Amino acid sequence: MQNKNQIGLNIADITILLSLPYSKEKFILKKDFLSFFVNPTSFNKPEVNIQIYYNKTPPIFHKKRSIVEAGSWLRAFSSSKRKKFLYMIDAFQEKTLIKGIFKRRFEYKKISFNLEILLNIDRFNLGIAKKLLPLPYRVAIFNGNFKTGYIYVKEKRDRAILPFPLEPPFLEILLINLLVLSESGMILHSSGIVDDGKAYLFIGGPGAGKSTMAELWRQAGGKMLQDEKIIVRKNKGSFLAFSIPGYGGTNLKPAFKGIKIEKIFFIYHSQKNEIKQLNSSGATYHLLRNGSGALFYLGIDSLDWYIRFCKELALRIPCYSLGFVPDRKVIDFIREIK
Repeated sequence: MQNKNQIGLNIADITILLSLPYSKEKFILKKDFLSFFVNPTSFNKPEVNIQIYYNKTPPIFHKKRSIVEAGSWLRAFSSSKRKKFLYMIDAFQEKTLIKGIFKRRFEYKKISFNLEILLNIDRFNLGIAKKLLPLPYRVAIFNGNFKTGYIYVKEKRDRAILPFPLEPPFLEILLINLLVLSESGMILHSSGIVDDGKAYLFIGGPGAGKSTMAELWRQAGGKMLQDEKIIVRKNKGSFLAFSIPGYGGTNLKPAFKGIKIEKIFFIYHSQKNEIKQLNSSGATYHLLRNGSGALFYLGIDSLDWYIRFCKELALRIPCYSLGFVPDRKVIDFIREIK
């Protein structure tokens, strides 16, 4: 019998089980996660097990090493002794460093104010900060292989509706590490469409036209994988593209199905439709530049594999630089490429 306090997800052939061990309430799936839902009883053994806690203070490492700060809202730490990783999402909106003083402005329960906290830059004292600042909005703690973990959500928006724990960026952090540690794939800043059973990826930074391109294909009857992030995995010698929930909708059924990649385009807006095939070195550079790799700590072995994966992808899949005008003529222009 299915446990109503559990949710099963299949994302890029990675099975994830979310559990509410001490709650009588039920999960509420976000709309764009519904297509990735699978019955937990269908798992022989899920690849990832995560327990979710609401309104609880998480255990914090006493001795930890900072990995990365993304702006002023995401912080990551590792504990080499316990072989665990901790990620924290704060309510901070901005942070400036002034003569050794962190000036933090944040919004908490609709109240905006400033605090100046004297901190040792090399070693952030979370104990002191907790006395002065609100607890983090969310905390995730994963073991070294990211197969098990805990997510703590600070508060409930409504007693009947639980905030979904795997909203970005926790899902992306989890998937990146699982893919790299298993040496099976990467995440790209890309939109993706399926045309005649083949996947085309359109890669670029903010404003390059990823969402625009995906919408043009959708209007022309194409299947949309995603318009912001795409998982690429290697399976039996082929490179497959997968959707990720939380980054725009997909009309592919089932959503967790992998589609063989036909071509990759690095896109930009232009006065005319123009295209140039890239050599493997140029394509590898653009793949590394547009990979979601900054949110996790890479050891030297993982980094070496990550580069080799991008090189092989660039060698095996035709890659192009594509300037385009945002109208449906670009679709025929792409289909004519031999």
